Amino acid sequence: MKLDAPRRRLGAKLLLGVGVIAAVAVVAPTLPHDQPLVLRLEGEGSVRRIEGSLTREGEREPARGFTLSFERGAPSRVRHTVSLPNGRYLLDLAVVHDGSPTETRVERRVSLAGEEVVIPVTLSP
Repeated sequence: MKLDAPRRRLGAKLLLGVGVIAAVAVVAPTLPHDQPLVLRLEGEGSVRRIEGSLTREGEREPARGFTLSFERGAPSRVRHTVSLPNGRYLLDLAVVHDGSPTETRVERRVSLAGEEVVIPVTLSP
């Protein structure tokens, strides 16, 4: 059975559409997108600055870094969004306290999948 030209064109367009959808499904998870992080600060002390970096599991160099500064001290929940592909990362934080030469260091393994990730951070005195 021979197909006429309009049906062949329709079939070709459908095949192309399926191919594009399949390519997007494969590539999309590797593209950076917003990953919301919430740092839940627990303990005493006024936080003036938080420095963080995210290193993809298996990599040596950080994929993203950030610094957050607070003139009047940080709230108990600090929300920050980074743009990274989904995956497992090592989050390294340095929390600088007001009037103190010491800082709280925190390392956490986090899985980023586009959903909000809450990271508890216990502040050292």
